[in-house]
Amino acid sequence: DITEHCKIDPLFGTMEDFQALLDKANKRFDELLAKYERDDLSDDTDRKMLEADRAAMKLYRDQFPAFLERSRNSDFAATQKMLTSGEVHQASSAVRKALDDHLEYNTKLGEEAVAHNKAQYQTSVRVFSVVIVLAVAITAFMALGLYRRIRGSLAEIQGTLEHVSQSLDLDHR
Repeated sequence: DITEHCKIDPLFGTMEDFQALLDKANKRFDELLAKYERDDLSDDTDRKMLEADRAAMKLYRDQFPAFLERSRNSDFAATQKMLTSGEVHQASSAVRKALDDHLEYNTKLGEEAVAHNKAQYQTSVRVFSVVIVLAVAITAFMALGLYRRIRGSLAEIQGTLEHVSQSLDLDHR
């Protein structure tokens, strides 16, 4: 037996509970937009899209008092129309579209940033590879030069020692 089909079941809270939850959700949405604006905006297009998000959400919020009033007055037909094809539906569709467009734009920016980072990474790897090859080549060239000097110096020392050895050889005297 459904005698009061338009009243809120106490199991789900009161209209004041609903209003408190709605206010909390609106505050959280505004906080997230403010944080996004402060920390994550990337360019003027992003800023314009954020303003479009805010405008769409304001339009959506502006529809709620009339919707809630009709709901409180148990005007089921009017509330259903507002939700399915009326002002609330149109405003919620506008919010969804604005947020989806913004998300798509940021996704595109993210993909471009990833592509740019990959290109920079590949360039960095090539540059570091060339630097490493040059460092190894220069080190090898310097090592070869050092080897030749040491070999030449040792040969001179050996020649000097042989000369000293022959000049001090007592057998020849």
